[in-house]
Amino acid sequence: MITVYENEKIKQRLNTFINVSRNITSNTSLTKLVQEIIEAVIESIDKADAGFFLIWNEEMEYLEIEGAYNFKEEMYLQNKLLAGEGISGSVFEEGCSKMIHTAEKIKEAMGNMRNQTLHYYLESTVHAAIPVSCMSVP
Repeated sequence: MITVYENEKIKQRLNTFINVSRNITSNTSLTKLVQEIIEAVIESIDKADAGFFLIWNEEMEYLEIEGAYNFKEEMYLQNKLLAGEGISGSVFEEGCSKMIHTAEKIKEAMGNMRNQTLHYYLESTVHAAIPVSCMSVP
């Protein structure tokens, strides 16, 4: 049997999906669309407070941040990830989602990031700290 709370969460996720679908069909600006998608996704996940939307740049061969929620735009726009670099780069390269539940494991997963890339990431966070949990999907 589904509880009232679970029912509300299902409704919220369905509404998020519907809103994202509407935005995809009615939006002419990729930048605005990506920003709306990342905001809707983060707001629909319990306890999520920040996130990135990255797109692979085939010509330059790196992931670039196209939208973010609760990150400083002037810093995150400078950040480019190589395939396999950090959490997002490894998820992209492997094609598998990851959930990480401790700051220590997140630091470990980010251990292969280039110094400048890690610096831009930390400077772009609202709290300038490594998160305590993380979810990344391809």
